[in-house]
Amino acid sequence: MAVNVEDARKRIEELRGEIDLLSRYVTASDEMNALAAQASALLSRAPDKVAPNQTMPREEQGRPDTPVIRRLHRKSVKVTAMATAKALNPPNPVVVSGAINVLREAGRPMTRRELYLALKDRGVVVHGKDPVKTVGTILWRARDQLVSHEGRGYWPATEHLPTE
Repeated sequence: MAVNVEDARKRIEELRGEIDLLSRYVTASDEMNALAAQASALLSRAPDKVAPNQTMPREEQGRPDTPVIRRLHRKSVKVTAMATAKALNPPNPVVVSGAINVLREAGRPMTRRELYLALKDRGVVVHGKDPVKTVGTILWRARDQLVSHEGRGYWPATEHLPTE
């Protein structure tokens, strides 16, 4: 069985991207477990019983009660969620090469939503608040490899655009 060397190289690159993705997933999971352990330790230091109308001072809850601390805490939760989504995303080259393969197989330009769904079906899952927009951003940044044709969708930059 003859294997095209270029296809083999592309597959190696895809596998490297998947290994990188899995490594980042494990790291993020380890960090989440460490945070859960810290939260458990803080909860274990809390008083056993609090009367229904009694409040516990913020210092005893594990952090001082100041507007700055509350604002920083809200921001840190948001940043942590964004960082976790980014850490779980496949590397950009994996998304771009996957999109190019999808386009070649389809034989027609596709929108970022169509590409997102096709990539997801192939196991290349992009996370985030708006994953379709994230895919679009990744593809837009790869202008040397993909071109967005208004009203039609993305197509590989090095190939002639098929006629409608």
